[in-house]
Amino acid sequence: MFKVIDLKKLSDMGFRRDGVDYIYRGMIDGSPRVMFTVYAGSPYIRSAKSSYASEEQFKCIYEWTKKGYIEWEDY
Repeated sequence: MFKVIDLKKLSDMGFRRDGVDYIYRGMIDGSPRVMFTVYAGSPYIRSAKSSYASEEQFKCIYEWTKKGYIEWEDY
């Protein structure tokens, strides 16, 4: 699981508000798609439920980890 260290930094990470939740959109196969979601009240980043895992998603996780925005958490 990926956990956001400071929820106030979501906008710095590229997340936008969608109702009470936050979503991160990116281009996958030339189409804009929701790649990640942070649900209201939760510090955890959820990956889009689909059969793909894109290079863009991996780049985001790498950059966010490098910048100290997220931490990896085991169950």
